[in-house]
Amino acid sequence: MRIIGIDPGLARVGYGIIDEIKGKKIMLDCGIIETKSKQKEENRLVEISNDLSSIINKWHPSSAAVEKFFFYRSSTTISVVQARGVIMMTLGKHNLPIQEFPPMQIKDILYFFISLRRIFSKFLFFVLIIKYGIEFFFAYKIPLAFILLETTRLILIGKF
Repeated sequence: MRIIGIDPGLARVGYGIIDEIKGKKIMLDCGIIETKSKQKEENRLVEISNDLSSIINKWHPSSAAVEKFFFYRSSTTISVVQARGVIMMTLGKHNLPIQEFPPMQIKDILYFFISLRRIFSKFLFFVLIIKYGIEFFFAYKIPLAFILLETTRLILIGKF
């Protein structure tokens, strides 16, 4: 079972890909799709779609997890919603089943994992900090992508 988890945004889209083979979770890839603020918005959206398609074509995930958008008043709200729409469209083009999670559910899941001190919360987060540095860890949305991945995996195997 290979899952891609996505934290939408216009400037940065966080993603992570895990696979489960014989009960072991393996992190295959993680990173960001970053667009330049000086580009026209329509070009940034095309770049997100193209880069996400490339990632999907490289790793062939069987399902996806995406954060639902939490509406708040901000000058970037519409742009982020448009980026999320492009992400959903791109996943749809690749016929990937999508699990969506609201931000509060993701926080609850994070607290659940941390409180249980599962391998996911202890080991994976530390691996990411060591591999990418603390600044990368907090700035580039990687944790959310992996929380989405783990939650989707648990739902798909019927343990959540």
